Amino acid sequence: MTQETTEIIVTFPVYKPFRRNNFKLRRKITNLFNSINPIRISLKTRFTPVVEELNQFIFATMETKDATYDSIEKRKAIEDQLYKLYDKSASKTLDGIKEMVNSDPEFLASYKALRDIGSKTPIDISSELDQLKGLPDLIRSSIRTLFKESLMILWDLPGDQIDRIIIGHDVINFEDTQTDQEVDIGVISDELALAALARHHVPLLCEQVGIIDSKISTLSESISKFQEGLNNFKNQKELDLTVEVASVFLGKLLGIREPISLAQKVLERYLQLENDILEEAESMGSDMVKSLYDTLVNHDEIEQAYKSCSNIISRVDENSEKIRQIYRRIEASIPSGETSSTLQEFASFVSDIYFHLEEFRFIIEVFADIPSYTSMSGGSAVDIESAEYKELHGDAIIYTEGIFKTFPLPSTTVYALRGVDLEIKMGEFVAIMGPSGSGKTTLLNILSGLETSDRGVVNVANLDLSNASERQLVKFRRDTIAFIYQAYNLLPNFTNQENVQLPYDLGSKKKLGNKRKRSAELLEQVGIGEYVKGFPLRLSGGQQQRVTIARSLMNRPDILFADEPTGDLDGITGGQVMDTIEQFHKEGVTVVLVTHDKAIAARADRIINMLDGKIVDADNIQL
Repeated sequence: MTQETTEIIVTFPVYKPFRRNNFKLRRKITNLFNSINPIRISLKTRFTPVVEELNQFIFATMETKDATYDSIEKRKAIEDQLYKLYDKSASKTLDGIKEMVNSDPEFLASYKALRDIGSKTPIDISSELDQLKGLPDLIRSSIRTLFKESLMILWDLPGDQIDRIIIGHDVINFEDTQTDQEVDIGVISDELALAALARHHVPLLCEQVGIIDSKISTLSESISKFQEGLNNFKNQKELDLTVEVASVFLGKLLGIREPISLAQKVLERYLQLENDILEEAESMGSDMVKSLYDTLVNHDEIEQAYKSCSNIISRVDENSEKIRQIYRRIEASIPSGETSSTLQEFASFVSDIYFHLEEFRFIIEVFADIPSYTSMSGGSAVDIESAEYKELHGDAIIYTEGIFKTFPLPSTTVYALRGVDLEIKMGEFVAIMGPSGSGKTTLLNILSGLETSDRGVVNVANLDLSNASERQLVKFRRDTIAFIYQAYNLLPNFTNQENVQLPYDLGSKKKLGNKRKRSAELLEQVGIGEYVKGFPLRLSGGQQQRVTIARSLMNRPDILFADEPTGDLDGITGGQVMDTIEQFHKEGVTVVLVTHDKAIAARADRIINMLDGKIVDADNIQL
């Protein structure tokens, strides 16, 4: 931001699946921000509002030269309108979440099972059922503060004026903090947005995890008591209902691993936030920035909650086999006689724990995207929209900066790439490794022009893939790069030679000489020259993969991309295929290969490790 401009940055936490509600909020914010600048000014790109939904937040920013916004009253007028917009949107979100809980199939099925137990037997779990029935209202109340008080407003004022920071309804100005330089508060908006949510989210998670940890702590005792009372079961009805109680409990108990693991990932992200803020503070030389994390987030509280999560998982693992043994023993029992008090106690225990596990499951799933939240070092989340195309320098042939790729699904979002920076040199052989879902294939598809990134810079062979036309991309994919898939994708009615010639037949303008001669030579080079006139279906898997390699090299590409090229092959055949790829690499072809196989990756000049959509150190991944 320049000295003469005022910038406002606003962030709102949202629930991702409610896309229609979120879209309406974005539109209303855009209209409000457009009112800040006169039309003649707002037509300039720099003063056009940017309103984006990123992860679980809506980020909105606007700059203005209007000096009247130096006035606190003028700024408060905008703030009041923002509060009204967000309050209305948050109320709709909370009502929608309540309805979602009310109609959740898993919740409804388990509630019915417990209700039937209470209605068909002398067992009294009415208070537990009333508690469970009120769960949707309770969840709405529990997360209300997160949506109502996590709004963040930043006013980055010109000159040495004190920037205005608002979290919820609290103003955090740090008037007493002295800095040697004007702090561009906008560059920490990413980190501050997450800290604003953590301010209320962390205490809620700590409370929820603490309750479950306390309840689970009596698990062994309750199970042991129940086991001792098994011999007192007297009638078939009691036996049938006991099996049903044990079944409901076992399913919910074992199912808690997933939300508890998600909670740990959320807590880890909040811990990482401290490092993010400290890095920004160091680069800015600002004591004010250093104090932000401690002001909004309790580090010790997070670590205690994380420890409690680990305790819960350990206790579940320790007792899950005991529950299975009870279940098997119940099914093998031969009952006769009257009702036992053991089932009453155990049913009450199950219903009580079930309530807390369900409450926790719904609350943690509302903010399931937080572990994928990515802050941008040295700039706010919306700055990457303006990332500029950069020419390749030196011997680089691939360059990316801050590329993101997100796949929205009906009830969730896949964050495939989260700010990938990468440079690959001409003639280099690079292997990309990482567990399934880490973003390897998505990165390869973007580098090869098969998909486009949501944001960021992608320069391959001096073509700006982020802004290339379809015509440019067709030429690029045909003449500059080649792709080897795990599936061979050969045309069964074409001969092997015709399959190899196909890239040239699709309109290549490269001067390759006689295409039949070149295709035959390529098949000879990959070791299957005797099958020139044969058909793919008569070849083994390894031989078909060699045909795809020959086909990929038909137009003399500069870069060869390979996605698990040996995934369906045995070790010996896979090694032969890699020998062929290495041979062409030695002739000058740049190779970028995705693999899970460490032995395959070891053949490369360099290994890039990916985890959760980012490039990481090898120590951080497990294949």
